[in-house]
Amino acid sequence: MKTFAILLSLGVFVCVETPAFVHAQEPDVAESIEARYRNLILNTVEDPNSDLRYHAIDVAARRYPDADLDACIRRTLTSDPLIDSQDVSHALRLLPNSKMTSQEQTRLLLDALVRWTSETQTRTNGVVIRDLTDFLKQRPAGLSRGIAPRLKQDDIPRVLLSLAGYTQQHGQPLLDDLLKVAETSDVLRKALALNSATSVIRAIEDSVAKQQQSKAAPASERLREYARKIISRYDANGDEALTASEWDKMLMSPAAADTDGDGKITVEEYAEFLANRSAARGTD
Repeated sequence: MKTFAILLSLGVFVCVETPAFVHAQEPDVAESIEARYRNLILNTVEDPNSDLRYHAIDVAARRYPDADLDACIRRTLTSDPLIDSQDVSHALRLLPNSKMTSQEQTRLLLDALVRWTSETQTRTNGVVIRDLTDFLKQRPAGLSRGIAPRLKQDDIPRVLLSLAGYTQQHGQPLLDDLLKVAETSDVLRKALALNSATSVIRAIEDSVAKQQQSKAAPASERLREYARKIISRYDANGDEALTASEWDKMLMSPAAADTDGDGKITVEEYAEFLANRSAARGTD
Protein backbone atom coordinates (compact mmCIF):
# COMPACT_ATOMS: atom_id res chain seq x y z
CA MET A 1 0.00 0.00 0.00
CA LYS A 2 2.98 2.37 0.29
CA THR A 3 3.28 2.58 -3.48
CA PHE A 4 -0.43 3.34 -3.67
CA ALA A 5 -0.16 6.12 -1.10
CA ILE A 6 2.81 7.65 -2.95
CA LEU A 7 0.84 7.65 -6.18
CA LEU A 8 -1.94 9.50 -4.40
CA SER A 9 0.40 12.11 -3.00
CA LEU A 10 1.78 12.73 -6.48
CA GLY A 11 -1.70 13.44 -7.80
CA VAL A 12 -1.86 10.44 -10.14
CA PHE A 13 -5.45 9.77 -9.10
CA VAL A 14 -6.73 13.00 -10.56
CA CYS A 15 -5.17 12.33 -13.94
CA VAL A 16 -7.52 11.03 -16.63
CA GLU A 17 -4.86 10.38 -19.24
CA THR A 18 -2.36 7.55 -19.05
CA PRO A 19 0.37 8.49 -16.51
CA ALA A 20 3.53 9.85 -18.10
CA PHE A 21 5.66 7.08 -16.64
CA VAL A 22 3.60 4.57 -18.62
CA HIS A 23 4.26 6.40 -21.91
CA ALA A 24 7.98 6.27 -21.19
CA GLN A 25 8.06 2.45 -21.13
CA GLU A 26 8.20 -0.10 -23.93
CA PRO A 27 4.70 -1.12 -25.15
CA ASP A 28 4.62 -4.46 -23.33
CA VAL A 29 5.95 -2.90 -20.11
CA ALA A 30 3.50 -0.01 -20.39
CA GLU A 31 0.58 -2.41 -20.78
CA SER A 32 1.74 -4.37 -17.78
CA ILE A 33 1.97 -1.26 -15.61
CA GLU A 34 -1.40 0.00 -16.80
CA ALA A 35 -2.98 -3.37 -16.01
CA ARG A 36 -1.48 -3.37 -12.50
CA TYR A 37 -2.59 0.22 -11.98
CA ARG A 38 -6.14 -0.59 -13.09
CA ASN A 39 -6.33 -3.66 -10.84
CA LEU A 40 -5.03 -1.63 -7.92
CA ILE A 41 -7.66 1.07 -8.44
CA LEU A 42 -10.57 -1.31 -8.93
CA ASN A 43 -9.60 -3.58 -6.04
CA THR A 44 -9.41 -0.54 -3.77
CA VAL A 45 -12.86 0.57 -4.91
CA GLU A 46 -14.20 -2.81 -3.84
CA ASP A 47 -12.49 -2.67 -0.45
CA PRO A 48 -14.88 -1.00 2.04
CA ASN A 49 -12.13 -0.84 4.67
CA SER A 50 -9.55 0.99 2.57
CA ASP A 51 -8.73 4.56 3.58
CA LEU A 52 -8.02 5.27 -0.09
CA ARG A 53 -11.33 3.99 -1.40
CA TYR A 54 -12.88 7.38 -2.15
CA HIS A 55 -9.82 8.49 -4.11
CA ALA A 56 -9.93 5.24 -6.08
CA ILE A 57 -13.63 5.77 -6.88
CA ASP A 58 -12.86 9.21 -8.29
CA VAL A 59 -10.25 7.68 -10.59
CA ALA A 60 -12.43 4.74 -11.60
CA ALA A 61 -15.35 6.99 -12.49
CA ARG A 62 -13.21 9.06 -14.87
CA ARG A 63 -10.62 6.61 -16.09
CA TYR A 64 -12.36 3.24 -16.24
CA PRO A 65 -16.01 3.78 -17.30
CA ASP A 66 -16.02 0.26 -18.75
CA ALA A 67 -15.31 -1.36 -15.38
CA ASP A 68 -18.13 -3.37 -13.84
CA LEU A 69 -18.57 -1.83 -10.39
CA ASP A 70 -22.24 -2.66 -10.04
CA ALA A 71 -21.63 -4.93 -7.05
CA CYS A 72 -20.04 -2.00 -5.22
CA ILE A 73 -22.98 0.27 -6.09
CA ARG A 74 -25.56 -2.30 -5.01
CA ARG A 75 -23.76 -3.01 -1.76
CA THR A 76 -23.63 0.68 -0.90
CA LEU A 77 -27.23 1.52 -1.78
CA THR A 78 -28.73 -1.55 -0.13
CA SER A 79 -26.60 -1.60 3.02
CA ASP A 80 -28.55 -1.87 6.25
CA PRO A 81 -27.85 -0.22 8.59
CA LEU A 82 -26.98 2.60 6.24
CA ILE A 83 -23.31 3.41 5.92
CA ASP A 84 -21.40 6.65 5.72
CA SER A 85 -23.01 9.36 3.59
CA GLN A 86 -19.81 9.69 1.53
CA ASP A 87 -20.27 6.14 0.34
CA VAL A 88 -23.68 7.04 -1.06
CA SER A 89 -22.24 10.12 -2.76
CA HIS A 90 -19.48 8.07 -4.38
CA ALA A 91 -21.91 5.35 -5.43
CA LEU A 92 -23.84 8.03 -7.29
CA ARG A 93 -20.57 9.05 -8.91
CA LEU A 94 -20.20 5.55 -10.33
CA LEU A 95 -23.84 5.10 -11.34
CA PRO A 96 -23.66 6.79 -14.80
CA ASN A 97 -21.20 4.07 -15.88
CA SER A 98 -23.28 1.26 -14.42
CA LYS A 99 -24.27 -1.78 -16.46
CA MET A 100 -27.57 -2.00 -14.55
CA THR A 101 -30.81 -1.17 -16.30
CA SER A 102 -32.27 2.26 -15.60
CA GLN A 103 -35.21 0.50 -13.94
CA GLU A 104 -32.94 -1.25 -11.43
CA GLN A 105 -31.00 1.95 -10.78
CA THR A 106 -34.20 3.85 -10.04
CA ARG A 107 -35.45 1.08 -7.75
CA LEU A 108 -32.20 1.07 -5.75
CA LEU A 109 -32.21 4.85 -5.43
CA LEU A 110 -35.84 5.03 -4.34
CA ASP A 111 -35.35 2.25 -1.79
CA ALA A 112 -32.30 4.02 -0.39
CA LEU A 113 -34.14 7.34 -0.26
CA VAL A 114 -37.06 5.83 1.65
CA ARG A 115 -34.68 4.21 4.14
CA TRP A 116 -32.71 7.40 4.71
CA THR A 117 -35.84 9.48 5.26
CA SER A 118 -37.21 6.93 7.71
CA GLU A 119 -34.13 7.35 9.92
CA THR A 120 -33.79 10.00 12.60
CA GLN A 121 -33.11 13.27 10.80
CA THR A 122 -29.52 14.48 11.07
CA ARG A 123 -27.28 16.72 9.02
CA THR A 124 -25.79 13.63 7.39
CA ASN A 125 -29.23 12.37 6.44
CA GLY A 126 -30.05 15.71 4.90
CA VAL A 127 -26.98 15.60 2.66
CA VAL A 128 -27.73 12.08 1.44
CA ILE A 129 -31.42 12.81 0.88
CA ARG A 130 -30.48 15.87 -1.15
CA ASP A 131 -27.96 13.91 -3.25
CA LEU A 132 -30.37 11.07 -3.94
CA THR A 133 -33.22 13.45 -4.74
CA ASP A 134 -31.10 15.56 -7.09
CA PHE A 135 -29.96 12.46 -8.95
CA LEU A 136 -33.52 11.15 -9.37
CA LYS A 137 -34.82 14.53 -10.52
CA GLN A 138 -32.51 14.31 -13.53
CA ARG A 139 -34.47 11.26 -14.74
CA PRO A 140 -38.15 12.32 -14.72
CA ALA A 141 -39.39 9.56 -17.02
CA GLY A 142 -37.68 6.78 -15.07
CA LEU A 143 -38.69 8.41 -11.80
CA SER A 144 -42.33 8.32 -12.84
CA ARG A 145 -42.12 4.63 -13.71
CA GLY A 146 -40.36 3.88 -10.43
CA ILE A 147 -42.86 5.77 -8.27
CA ALA A 148 -46.03 4.52 -10.02
CA PRO A 149 -46.38 1.11 -8.29
CA ARG A 150 -45.39 2.59 -4.92
CA LEU A 151 -48.24 5.09 -5.00
CA LYS A 152 -50.64 2.16 -4.81
CA GLN A 153 -49.34 1.12 -1.38
CA ASP A 154 -51.49 1.63 1.68
CA ASP A 155 -48.88 3.66 3.55
CA ILE A 156 -47.10 5.73 0.88
CA PRO A 157 -43.80 7.24 2.09
CA ARG A 158 -44.10 11.01 2.19
CA VAL A 159 -40.85 11.50 0.34
CA LEU A 160 -42.31 9.72 -2.70
CA LEU A 161 -45.37 11.96 -2.70
CA SER A 162 -43.05 14.96 -2.74
CA LEU A 163 -40.75 13.46 -5.36
CA ALA A 164 -43.66 12.80 -7.73
CA GLY A 165 -43.79 16.51 -8.46
CA TYR A 166 -40.43 16.31 -10.21
CA THR A 167 -41.60 13.84 -12.86
CA GLN A 168 -42.65 16.76 -15.09
CA GLN A 169 -45.03 15.80 -17.91
CA HIS A 170 -43.98 12.16 -17.51
CA GLY A 171 -45.98 12.12 -14.26
CA GLN A 172 -49.34 12.03 -16.03
CA PRO A 173 -49.88 8.32 -15.13
CA LEU A 174 -49.41 9.29 -11.46
CA LEU A 175 -52.18 11.87 -11.34
CA ASP A 176 -55.03 9.51 -10.47
CA ASP A 177 -53.18 8.05 -7.48
CA LEU A 178 -51.95 11.49 -6.37
CA LEU A 179 -55.48 12.85 -6.40
CA LYS A 180 -56.71 9.86 -4.42
CA VAL A 181 -54.17 10.68 -1.72
CA ALA A 182 -55.15 14.36 -1.90
CA GLU A 183 -58.73 13.34 -1.18
CA THR A 184 -57.84 11.61 2.10
CA SER A 185 -57.92 13.13 5.58
CA ASP A 186 -54.15 12.91 6.15
CA VAL A 187 -53.31 16.61 6.11
CA LEU A 188 -49.57 16.32 5.37
CA ARG A 189 -49.89 13.63 2.72
CA LYS A 190 -52.83 15.51 1.24
CA ALA A 191 -50.70 18.66 0.87
CA LEU A 192 -47.73 16.80 -0.62
CA ALA A 193 -49.89 14.93 -3.13
CA LEU A 194 -51.77 18.06 -4.15
CA ASN A 195 -48.56 20.05 -4.66
CA SER A 196 -47.07 17.29 -6.79
CA ALA A 197 -50.24 16.91 -8.84
CA THR A 198 -50.22 20.67 -9.46
CA SER A 199 -46.59 20.56 -10.63
CA VAL A 200 -47.29 17.66 -12.99
CA ILE A 201 -50.39 19.31 -14.46
CA ARG A 202 -48.47 22.53 -15.08
CA ALA A 203 -45.64 20.60 -16.72
CA ILE A 204 -48.12 18.82 -18.98
CA GLU A 205 -49.70 22.12 -20.00
CA ASP A 206 -46.29 23.64 -20.70
CA SER A 207 -45.32 20.61 -22.78
CA VAL A 208 -48.50 20.83 -24.85
CA ALA A 209 -47.97 24.56 -25.39
CA LYS A 210 -44.40 23.97 -26.58
CA GLN A 211 -45.56 21.26 -28.97
CA GLN A 212 -48.15 23.60 -30.43
CA GLN A 213 -45.54 26.33 -30.84
CA SER A 214 -43.15 23.94 -32.59
CA LYS A 215 -45.92 22.93 -34.98
CA ALA A 216 -46.79 26.56 -35.66
CA ALA A 217 -43.18 27.57 -36.34
CA PRO A 218 -42.86 25.74 -39.71
CA ALA A 219 -46.16 27.33 -40.86
CA SER A 220 -44.80 30.79 -40.00
CA GLU A 221 -41.64 30.07 -41.91
CA ARG A 222 -43.67 28.92 -44.90
CA LEU A 223 -45.62 32.18 -44.79
CA ARG A 224 -42.39 34.18 -44.72
CA GLU A 225 -41.06 32.23 -47.67
CA TYR A 226 -44.32 32.79 -49.57
CA ALA A 227 -44.25 36.51 -48.69
CA ARG A 228 -40.65 36.73 -49.89
CA LYS A 229 -41.61 35.09 -53.17
CA ILE A 230 -44.55 37.46 -53.80
CA ILE A 231 -42.50 40.54 -52.93
CA SER A 232 -39.65 39.49 -55.21
CA ARG A 233 -42.14 39.19 -58.07
CA TYR A 234 -43.13 42.87 -57.82
CA ASP A 235 -39.92 44.29 -56.28
CA ALA A 236 -38.62 46.44 -59.15
CA ASN A 237 -35.63 47.93 -57.34
CA GLY A 238 -34.55 44.77 -55.54
CA ASP A 239 -34.68 46.15 -51.97
CA GLU A 240 -36.77 43.19 -50.75
CA ALA A 241 -39.70 45.48 -49.94
CA LEU A 242 -42.70 46.87 -51.83
CA THR A 243 -43.50 50.54 -52.28
CA ALA A 244 -46.91 51.87 -53.30
CA SER A 245 -45.87 52.11 -56.94
CA GLU A 246 -44.81 48.46 -56.85
CA TRP A 247 -47.78 46.98 -55.01
CA ASP A 248 -50.22 48.92 -57.24
CA LYS A 249 -49.50 46.28 -59.87
CA MET A 250 -50.89 43.52 -57.59
CA LEU A 251 -54.45 42.29 -58.12
CA MET A 252 -55.27 42.78 -54.43
CA SER A 253 -53.84 45.76 -52.58
CA PRO A 254 -51.68 44.79 -49.60
CA ALA A 255 -51.56 48.39 -48.30
CA ALA A 256 -52.89 47.24 -44.92
CA ALA A 257 -49.66 45.28 -44.45
CA ASP A 258 -47.71 48.55 -44.07
CA THR A 259 -48.24 48.54 -40.32
CA ASP A 260 -45.57 51.15 -39.48
CA GLY A 261 -46.77 53.53 -42.20
CA ASP A 262 -43.34 54.08 -43.75
CA GLY A 263 -44.64 53.49 -47.28
CA LYS A 264 -42.91 50.13 -47.58
CA ILE A 265 -44.04 46.57 -47.01
CA THR A 266 -41.28 44.26 -45.81
CA VAL A 267 -41.27 40.46 -45.93
CA GLU A 268 -42.08 40.29 -42.21
CA GLU A 269 -44.96 42.75 -42.56
CA TYR A 270 -46.43 40.93 -45.53
CA ALA A 271 -46.07 37.53 -43.80
CA GLU A 272 -47.86 38.90 -40.71
CA PHE A 273 -50.55 40.37 -42.99
CA LEU A 274 -51.10 36.96 -44.60
CA ALA A 275 -51.20 35.24 -41.20
CA ASN A 276 -53.80 37.68 -39.85
CA ARG A 277 -55.92 37.33 -42.95
CA SER A 278 -55.76 33.55 -42.68
CA ALA A 279 -56.74 33.70 -39.00
CA ALA A 280 -59.66 36.02 -39.76
CA ARG A 281 -60.96 33.63 -42.38
CA GLY A 282 -60.72 30.80 -39.89
CA THR A 283 -63.01 32.62 -37.45
CA ASP A 284 -65.66 33.52 -40.02
